Amino acid sequence: MAARRGTAAAAEEAEGESDAGEAAESVGGETVTKGTPAGAAAASGATRAPVSAARAAAATPGRRRDPHRVLICSSRSLFAGPARRRGASARRAGPGPAARRGAAPPGGFPTPLRRHGACSRGSDAGAYDLTAYREGDRGGRGRRGENRPVKAASLLLAAALLAPGPPGLALGEDGLADAVAAEARRCGGHVGVHALHLPSGRSFSLEAGTPFPMASVYKLPIALAVLGAVDAGQLTLDEALPVEEGDFRRGMGVPARERFRAGVPLRVEEALRLMVRESDNTATDLLLRRIGGPAAVQARLGELGLAGVRVDRTEIRMAADGEGVTQLPPGERCTPEEYERRRAAVPEEARRAAARAFLTDPRDTATPAGMTALLARLVAGDLLSGPSTSRLLGWMRDSPTGARRIRAGAPAGSVVQDKTGTHWSGANDVGVVDLPEGAGRLLLAVFVKGSDLPVPEQEDAIAGIARLLAARLSPPRERAAAPASR
Repeated sequence: MAARRGTAAAAEEAEGESDAGEAAESVGGETVTKGTPAGAAAASGATRAPVSAARAAAATPGRRRDPHRVLICSSRSLFAGPARRRGASARRAGPGPAARRGAAPPGGFPTPLRRHGACSRGSDAGAYDLTAYREGDRGGRGRRGENRPVKAASLLLAAALLAPGPPGLALGEDGLADAVAAEARRCGGHVGVHALHLPSGRSFSLEAGTPFPMASVYKLPIALAVLGAVDAGQLTLDEALPVEEGDFRRGMGVPARERFRAGVPLRVEEALRLMVRESDNTATDLLLRRIGGPAAVQARLGELGLAGVRVDRTEIRMAADGEGVTQLPPGERCTPEEYERRRAAVPEEARRAAARAFLTDPRDTATPAGMTALLARLVAGDLLSGPSTSRLLGWMRDSPTGARRIRAGAPAGSVVQDKTGTHWSGANDVGVVDLPEGAGRLLLAVFVKGSDLPVPEQEDAIAGIARLLAARLSPPRERAAAPASR
């Protein structure tokens, strides 16, 4: 595994969950180095808020940045409450409607938040609970003050994004950073993690601002766009989607193909369920076509102010780009059999070159912090109506694809709502963990790229990371009430 310096901005892509294809040459892998020990900030007497990447670079010229830096912070000592306006000169996370909705502006949060302005209410961090979404409520269109939970969550996420160098504040000398780094090394590649505990607001970051290939995780933002169109009356859940033989995709496309051959129309709601719950590739491309393609999804993400998440291609186009297939039939109507013939005709060296090119392709990627921000606003009811939010989280809860990942590391009795993704050099899982016995809620995103290890080994490491963070990010009172991790 090769070492990498500086900020990683490359990512590789692939098709759906079970459709990893042949194992491509592993390139761009990184050795995960230990993060700064959790008590380092306290031991050194550091109490300042994190600084921006530009300021950190200027303060430490020539310093090599640890590609697996870790930030652990607590809202009780950092971003505990909503930032207050201080006139036209107030320093904010970002101007405009996106910031007012609680979202990061494109490119992140370039201006550090003033510690004295964001920490004035550290004692009531528990007041910002993003667990409830109300039936029929549409985020962003309520009375003044109704979006305060989302704004608070955005400030907590900003704390992680604003730290390019050493950790800000640590949660005691508990060795959490070292423990997570050890689990990350087991993945054999480059690992990105972001976790946020609610309502405490404690968070953990490891390469949280680095783009990673989503693979089938990208079906989550697609579902947001489709359900948003349903909420807006632009389509209905009962609408039947036209399907031709050339619309079927390999891998997880089997369920949709079986239903089509049985003569059952594929309704929008059923396609959504197949896409989210079963990670069905056929349903994904059918829904993308219906709402106007990946560009329509990206436009919706922009309207919602969701930064750090990109949707650029269809499932079959992603697979073709990653495997060196340069030509697809008109309208991308290509049966699995025809696609396999085209793929088999690609010379091995060209296929390897295509896999390497994926490592520098920014399309269809997400940052761990960007994905956690999406999850925070989803559970807050800020992205969809109440019924649509319930449907989406229900499909995620019932999904069988991630049994060995976050679910395997969650404490016994937890309820997990997640979306997995798998490509030829990494495994991903993002989700919401409702912890048992009133221990709160954990939002977690784990991405891997550049690994040549078998997927089960990566899954074990993801479970280990989830186990550590679920046990250690909840405040002591809540940890005491929660059962031991499995």
